[in-house]
Amino acid sequence: GNYGIIECNSLTEKKKDDLVFLKVICEMSINDGNKIWTILERNSESYNAGIGKSIIIDGTGKFKKLKGISCIYAVTKYQNSSFVKEKCKLPSGLLADIKPD
Repeated sequence: GNYGIIECNSLTEKKKDDLVFLKVICEMSINDGNKIWTILERNSESYNAGIGKSIIIDGTGKFKKLKGISCIYAVTKYQNSSFVKEKCKLPSGLLADIKPD
């Protein structure tokens, strides 16, 4: 139900031309006017697969309830854009609280 735009800044660690570690901080602007901030991480073992772990560090409005939730994400790049899908295990009842109105 929700969609938005993500702006991110990253820190990478490389050994020669190989990526060793990637840490990204993102701000997601949601279509309902709220925001979510996350930290995403990948290491060299998962980099080529485009899969990593993330944690929600804060949010506004109803998304503030997500603070501290850990997720698994996958990213696919196409031209100048990236498409991210996250799957998070939420405590019982939380999904109903954050669903679009």
